[in-house]
Amino acid sequence: MSRVLYVYGGIVLVVVRRCTKRLLRYAGELMKRLGRRLVALGEDSTPRWSIELFHHISTTAADAEFHIGTEVFRGPAYSAFILDDTLSFRLNWFAKRIEPFGRWEYTHGTGVLNLKVRGSSAPYEIETGDIWFTFDGGYAILYLGCPRQRLEFKGPEYTLRAFTYY
Repeated sequence: MSRVLYVYGGIVLVVVRRCTKRLLRYAGELMKRLGRRLVALGEDSTPRWSIELFHHISTTAADAEFHIGTEVFRGPAYSAFILDDTLSFRLNWFAKRIEPFGRWEYTHGTGVLNLKVRGSSAPYEIETGDIWFTFDGGYAILYLGCPRQRLEFKGPEYTLRAFTYY
């Protein structure tokens, strides 16, 4: 009797596996067809980095804030570009904060920061018109909604700045 149950149990197991594989294949084909139909209808609306966005950053000197681990860098970004898989930003001056509610330390010397991030995600627009994105090790916010109102220079006057936008 136990051999009969063993044989029928094996047959049921084989049938269940075959049916599961067939259903998964069918679901995969259905999802592919649905995806092709959505792309054909123009529903592929993933936000991407564009020339217009880079031009907007360079003309308004967008206030930028980069959160890398526990460190936060902030300052006006006057240039942004992509080279291979690296997204690069140049900040006019920058301040650095290491502790979450600590003081901002302003740079001395040249005051220019060339920040390169890898593995950046697509830019997403917030309701205020600002842009945020993630990258390997952190995230960033570009304040484009109301430029020059979010970030003001409150450092010592002897901090050199490469460019000044008013």
